[in-house]
Amino acid sequence: MLAVVIACAIGCGEVHPGGGGGGGGDDAGGGDAGTGTGEDADPGGFTVSPPSLDFGEVSAATPQVVRTMTITNTTRQAAALGVAFTGDDAASFAVMTNTCQPVAAGGSCAIDIALTSGHLGTYSAASVLAGTGLQVPLAAHAVAAQLAISPNNDDFGDVALAATTTRQYTMTNSGDATLPSPGAAIAGGAAYTLLASNCPPTLAPGASCSFGVRFKPTALGAQTATATATAGTLSAQAAIHGRGTAQLSASVQGAGAGSISGGGLSCGAACTATVASTPIAVTVATVNGSAFNGWGGAAQACGTTPTCNIPITAATVSISATFSDLPTLTLDVINSDSQGTVTLDRPATSCDGTCVIDYLVPTTVTLRPIATQSTCTHFSGWFGACSGNGNCTIVVDSNVSVSAGFDRIPNCDPS
Repeated sequence: MLAVVIACAIGCGEVHPGGGGGGGGDDAGGGDAGTGTGEDADPGGFTVSPPSLDFGEVSAATPQVVRTMTITNTTRQAAALGVAFTGDDAASFAVMTNTCQPVAAGGSCAIDIALTSGHLGTYSAASVLAGTGLQVPLAAHAVAAQLAISPNNDDFGDVALAATTTRQYTMTNSGDATLPSPGAAIAGGAAYTLLASNCPPTLAPGASCSFGVRFKPTALGAQTATATATAGTLSAQAAIHGRGTAQLSASVQGAGAGSISGGGLSCGAACTATVASTPIAVTVATVNGSAFNGWGGAAQACGTTPTCNIPITAATVSISATFSDLPTLTLDVINSDSQGTVTLDRPATSCDGTCVIDYLVPTTVTLRPIATQSTCTHFSGWFGACSGNGNCTIVVDSNVSVSAGFDRIPNCDPS
C-alpha cells in the first residue's frame, strides 16, 4: 500500500485528557484553552476529499499524471501537514505541491499527488497524512502506447531550384492507450518547412492525424532532413530526402557541324539534361569541314575554348555552340590502269587518290597533274570545278570538288 504522511506543527499530536497545559506549559493557568492544549487538539478534526485517489487508466507515454486531494482542518488550531507514501508502488508517487504549510483552523488546503508510470499494469499505494490518522488509497492502471509515422523513409525526388513540393505524413496511435495530441518537428535541412497538423487534443488507439512538409530547394544536390512526431514520452521519426536540380539545355548553331557533350548532354542539334551540381563541364567536338566559332548563352565567357565549365545558378540554364562550314576542297585522282598524281601548292602536298582539304579562309590553290612517260601515264583532263588539260587554279571559298583523270598510254613500253 502507498501512504501520504501529514506532519502537524500544532495540536495534531497525542490527545491528552483534561485541560492540562500541553504546548502552553510556560503560560500561567495551565487550564486555559491556549495553543497546544488537549481541549484544542482534536485528532479526528481533519477530513480528506476525495477519500481515495484513482488515477484511472494512464498511458505509459505520459510522463506524469497529477491528481489533487483537499484537506479540511476542523480543529481550532493551525496545522502544518506532511505527506508520506506507503505500499507496493510508493516510489511511483510524489507530492507536487502542498499548500497545507500550514492549514488554518477551520480552513482547507490542497495537496497535488503525481504518478510517474514506470511499468505497465496496476499501481497500488496509499498517502498518509502525518498525525491525523488518515490514509488516502491511491490506484492507477498503466497501459501500453505506441506512436508510428508514415512514410518513415520518404524521397521527394528531383525538384527544380525555387520550385515547391509538399508531402503529407501520418501519425498513428498504434497502441492500446489514448495519447496526448502528437506534435511534429523537422530538423536538418533549411530547404524543408514544417506545415500545420490536424491533430486533436488526444489521439485514441487506432486513430491518426497528419502534418505536412514543404520542400523548396535553394541549392543543387542532395538535401536531407528528419521529421519527428512526439506524443508524451513516445516519438517516431521519418527520414526525408530530396535533390535540388536544374535543367541545362544546349543547342548547336551555325552552318557548320559539331556536337556538345558532358553533364548529361549529348547532342548535335539540341538537347537537355537534369543536373544537380555546379559547375558542369561541357565539351565541343568539331566535324571535319567545320570550325568551332565559340560558346553562347551561359557559356559565352568561355569564348572559343573547347571545354567550358558552366555555372548553374538558376532552375534553367541555356548554352549554345556555333560552328561554321569551312571551305573544303575535295580532290579525286582517277587512275585507269595508270599512276598519275596531282600536286597542290596550298598546302604543298600531292594526291593520288581521294583527298579532302579544309581551309580556314578562302584560299587560291593551284593543282598540277603529273603524268610521266616512264609509267606510261597520260593525263586525260579535269572534271568538276576545273576543265582542260593544263594546270588548275581555283579559289576555294566554299566546298569545291575537282577530279583529275589519268589513262595508260596505249602500246607504251615504260622501258
